Amino acid sequence: MLRPVTLFGFLSILSFFLVLNDSNSIYYWLMLLGSLGLLGAGLIKLWRFRNFDPNISPQRHSIITTEFTKTGITFPNGYFFKWSDVNKGKEIKTDRISEVNPNTAPPSFVIDSKEVIFIKYEYLTRLEAFAKANNIPVVQRPEIWEMLCEPYLDTEFDKEHQKRTINSLVENGLSEEEVLRIRNKINNIMLFTNSVVWEWCHLGQHDYLTWTSFLSKKKYWWTMEIALRNYKPNIHQSL
Repeated sequence: MLRPVTLFGFLSILSFFLVLNDSNSIYYWLMLLGSLGLLGAGLIKLWRFRNFDPNISPQRHSIITTEFTKTGITFPNGYFFKWSDVNKGKEIKTDRISEVNPNTAPPSFVIDSKEVIFIKYEYLTRLEAFAKANNIPVVQRPEIWEMLCEPYLDTEFDKEHQKRTINSLVENGLSEEEVLRIRNKINNIMLFTNSVVWEWCHLGQHDYLTWTSFLSKKKYWWTMEIALRNYKPNIHQSL
């Protein structure tokens, strides 16, 4: 990724000087704008790598695997986010897992009643089988962060739909004022990044954690507290 970013940076500088030389050239202006756009996309991609465990190779996302044992779940190559309680090679014992939720994107499970742990879609069937074998509830709990991130999708929603989403968020543990505060806090990063990605179907907690440039421990756990507002450890709707 560093090579294309360096190339786009060089082209941006070159285009800038060409524009200074001949500011009336539409071709030079298009070259400058295009190289800046590609440079911006490349920098976003590089920043996304900061959110993963630095001990994992540059192909961080692709090499992350999940293994299911008789006594728990492990991420032998490390986990997506370095602030997670899931440490490299450390097994998550079955008694720490309180629910499995296929309704998030990607699918997830909750540990210690305080943290949402994501897995790749390719492991969903095995996760559900693991849950069934260990009497762990499989639920369809609404993803709060999906509703919070709805305005940043590359899709238009009418006022009636927006109001229904607000009502759903209130029903799931947030106030209207808090929804506005959260959206104001995440607005810039979600709008800017999705202007490049153009996601139109789903944005959620995993996207925000992946996209945010400076993922601090405080911010990571702030998202978890919000994500689990509608979590009830003793009341489950099993599939």
